[in-house]
Amino acid sequence: MCIPYLKKICKIMMLVLLLILPLMLAGCPGLSDWAYDKLPGKYAIWRINSQDIQLVKEDASSGEPIVGRYIIAFCYDDRYIGVQRVPLEQEYGEVVDIETIDTSNPEFYLVDTETDSIYGPWTYTEYSNGIINFGVTGMCEWIYTSLTPKGAE
Repeated sequence: MCIPYLKKICKIMMLVLLLILPLMLAGCPGLSDWAYDKLPGKYAIWRINSQDIQLVKEDASSGEPIVGRYIIAFCYDDRYIGVQRVPLEQEYGEVVDIETIDTSNPEFYLVDTETDSIYGPWTYTEYSNGIINFGVTGMCEWIYTSLTPKGAE
């Protein structure tokens, strides 16, 4: 007589867990965060708080922001990192809907990972001239951050 009663309790508990689990996962901050750490030097692109995408210089346990939010694309070679960034007026504490940001007029940056020099913000023309002036060759194609880049964790 006890076994049917236990089965009923188990079914109810499973139902409750199945209803609560999706709510817990949907509300978890950081669920869509990622890091792309294949850049030269100790640099990486981090998607933080599910909205801020920035270039950081990593140390043992954290990262120092080098180019702030919101990075829409990046490229690199063995020494340099190119960055496209949309300038935002909001403070870091303010929530921004990254899906609705106007990405039509980004700022461009060039980072020399050997000297830790940051050039920019530039227009596309200034960025292109900077690439030529610094003799940068072999940059990969732009990697867009709207989706998690291949190789990001």
